[in-house]
Amino acid sequence: MIQSLSYIHPDAQIGANVEIGPFSTIHKDVVIGEGTWIGSNVTIMDGARIGKNCRIFPGAVISGEPQDLKFEGEITTAEIGDNTTIRECVTINRGTKDRYKTVSRKKLSYSKRTAILHMTVSLVTTVFSPTQVPWQDISPWEIMLCWRD
Repeated sequence: MIQSLSYIHPDAQIGANVEIGPFSTIHKDVVIGEGTWIGSNVTIMDGARIGKNCRIFPGAVISGEPQDLKFEGEITTAEIGDNTTIRECVTINRGTKDRYKTVSRKKLSYSKRTAILHMTVSLVTTVFSPTQVPWQDISPWEIMLCWRD
């Protein structure tokens, strides 16, 4: 069910049985897998690739522009794996030209007010909380930063 008070760009690719709450905005270059639930006031921007059966809670921003000063407007993505839960007010930014994507693999859970910045690769079955700072040694270019306000 898609609420009439949400905005979905006509070119966005929305899978079967996706629910989108009121006041949510889905931009043009977006792919959302089947069975995903999107709460109210969620913003999903260009470059988002969201897997199947995900749950995205109110206030989340997915695929925003990276906050990296080297970002020059290149086309990049934020890829969210199947069965991922993104809680309230989580921000996940797109990648930069170093890797061109931010990847969150399947079965992850992000607690409220967590920020996942550009060029991150999150591992499978992990819970991230804003009270943690999980520095995962994947490579020097793949860094996860989380903060709490």
